[in-house]
Amino acid sequence: MTTIKHPVDISESIEACAAHYGKDANAMKSYLLEGQRKALAMDNRGPLKFEADGSLATHIKDAYSKYGFYIFEGLISDKELADLEQDIERLKTQFPLKNGEKLNAQGEKALASDALGPRLIWSKPLGDPLGGTPIANGRHQVKLFEPCAAKDAPEEAVFVLLGSLEYSDACLRAYAHP
Repeated sequence: MTTIKHPVDISESIEACAAHYGKDANAMKSYLLEGQRKALAMDNRGPLKFEADGSLATHIKDAYSKYGFYIFEGLISDKELADLEQDIERLKTQFPLKNGEKLNAQGEKALASDALGPRLIWSKPLGDPLGGTPIANGRHQVKLFEPCAAKDAPEEAVFVLLGSLEYSDACLRAYAHP
């Protein structure tokens, strides 16, 4: 099983994210580092544990009630995570190059190009297409700051893949994880 060590080093991700904020990069980096510090101070992470009667451990339910989420550490093995990463990379090669196109970069039929309903939701890079909208019953009340993407970024990129279980055995296995 995977064992996550505290604190998790996400400095590379923080640097990459902050870099997109131009003159506000240092402020964003400070904000993200402070967020990481606060997140790691919460008592809402640890291994999956049960009570003697088989119910979820009380401290996990209490933390979930307090914070609205709980991070189960070591629940998915390194092999399972690698399987998910590999399958997601495979799926990305099957995306159309542009919104509405029927072919992928290899000239093959693109993922979901014949789906009856929406499967790929697109956004401009670093965009927040859901923020400030009534989508998902107003779950995204605030529109986030949208930094300018690099000049060589695509006009749009896939933001959400709906129905991943239909296209990915690894996602299906993770979803059905005991």
